Amino acid sequence: MFNAAKVNTAQSMVKMVSRIRLLFNAVDIIKSRTILSRHKTEGQFSNSAGNLVARRDTAHDFARFYYRPQTPTQFYNECLGMDSNSGYWGWRFGGYDYNGKKIWSEEWKSYYPKARNLGLPKCPMPVFFKFDLKEVLRKMPLKCFYSTGNMQTNWARVEKISENPNSLNTQYLYSTVTDYENYKQYSQQEFLVEEEFDFSNLDSFEVICYDKEHASILKSQLGNDPICKKITSNSWDNRTGCDIFHRNNRRLKIRESEMEVLIYSEYRDNAYLSVKGDGLQNIQILNPSSIQKETTAEILAYPEIQFAKTEQSIEVYFVDLAIGKREWLVYSNKSVLPIAQQEQIDKFKIPNEVIVCFGNLSNQLKLNLSKDLFYPHMVNSYHGISHTMRVLFGTCLLLHYTDDIPDDTKEAILYSAIIHDLGKTSDKEGSIHGENSAKLYMTKIQQYISNENLQNSVLEAVKYHSVDDKDCPKEMQNDVIWKVLKDADALDRGRFNRKCDKSYLRLDIFKTELGNHIIGFMEKLAFHTQNLKWNNPYRELIDCIKQII
Repeated sequence: MFNAAKVNTAQSMVKMVSRIRLLFNAVDIIKSRTILSRHKTEGQFSNSAGNLVARRDTAHDFARFYYRPQTPTQFYNECLGMDSNSGYWGWRFGGYDYNGKKIWSEEWKSYYPKARNLGLPKCPMPVFFKFDLKEVLRKMPLKCFYSTGNMQTNWARVEKISENPNSLNTQYLYSTVTDYENYKQYSQQEFLVEEEFDFSNLDSFEVICYDKEHASILKSQLGNDPICKKITSNSWDNRTGCDIFHRNNRRLKIRESEMEVLIYSEYRDNAYLSVKGDGLQNIQILNPSSIQKETTAEILAYPEIQFAKTEQSIEVYFVDLAIGKREWLVYSNKSVLPIAQQEQIDKFKIPNEVIVCFGNLSNQLKLNLSKDLFYPHMVNSYHGISHTMRVLFGTCLLLHYTDDIPDDTKEAILYSAIIHDLGKTSDKEGSIHGENSAKLYMTKIQQYISNENLQNSVLEAVKYHSVDDKDCPKEMQNDVIWKVLKDADALDRGRFNRKCDKSYLRLDIFKTELGNHIIGFMEKLAFHTQNLKWNNPYRELIDCIKQII
């Protein structure tokens, strides 16, 4: 599909494709127009690569591409990968009969042992990004490198194209499994772009989905984004007569009509489909016999789930239990803002007094927000310093637009924003982390705040910020500290590539157009701050905000 000229040089390649991507990871890539290195995406995206990726990290500082599809990695990663029944019938030589004729017998050959050794990699909804290599080299020549072989081997080197363009092995780059050794070693030579690949200025590229249903779901997540014109499910290359997908692995089939959604898994080992969302009790399940377990927070079903479409926000995950527990988002009905609304948000300007107030917090408050406050392994997590800094700024923004809050209460709210996740020990830790954070900082809050009522309100607000509203005490639900903290925390849903549903927010401002602007700005802030170093957190965030506005 992706031709190599006879000259042994990296510049002779015509096309390149990104390493196979998950559909909902692709949403983040498309929104940012950037493909990041593995080091830059650590903890942000679902992993489809199994355990082999940890063998060697030489290429992890690069955004990585193949020159071709149908590589050995793709063979095992594509869709739901292999289960214990995956394999093929082959012929086995059994010697000679009495007449000297060869004896052959059919034998079942399983892919499963190899797949399990690789960690049972999966990419339930695969997406390829296809780029024109000549255009890339023309527009970013100094960032371009390549590998001389499979980067999980010990011998493959990384070469800079501008310094040494002639070590790419084009002779075997497009070899097939019939030439197995060369196929294994050279089909996975990689084109590498240092740190990140920004394709916002590129013209020639395609986003190729596995089928029409996957393409439709991807487009639905992108609203009116003009990139939708480049999304296709046509994976056939007429020049070579080759499909970029293997189409041999277990599949996840999704059928969506105007009224209902059906998700069916061909995977036959230990797995389930998990439906999560708001108001699950109101969702109409059309195949109740497939339900394995149902709670107010989650519905488990297998091998399929069928439900009537709803305005309730829901997500469906494929969960594999064969090796530990791993999950992948495979369906979401959560809407995105149309371009027209995004343009309105672009017109929203943060008042300068909010920025000044935020910048003064490092001197005003007795607790200075820094990396040192977090458990070391949590600093760069979803609930680490990046999230907390945005929550703190969101708190300043909400306080600016919320009337009749005394100054001492405003200061108490700011303390609650700083400590709300400091007791969290993992991203997957549940509602208990609020109580742990309150306990961890109880003595300090009593030192920082002289008013005993405010002390108690801060600690209770932090305790219950991670608990569903309906499970919070009534007096807590009327407490302004709890309301502002909850809403400021919810405004940072953008870090999960999720929209903040304003119908669940508590402050009156979110009943107004101004509230819509605040939601949109905070979502934008989540994207623009994802790669900040946070060595000087207040200054870095202020500089970032000034660039946005």
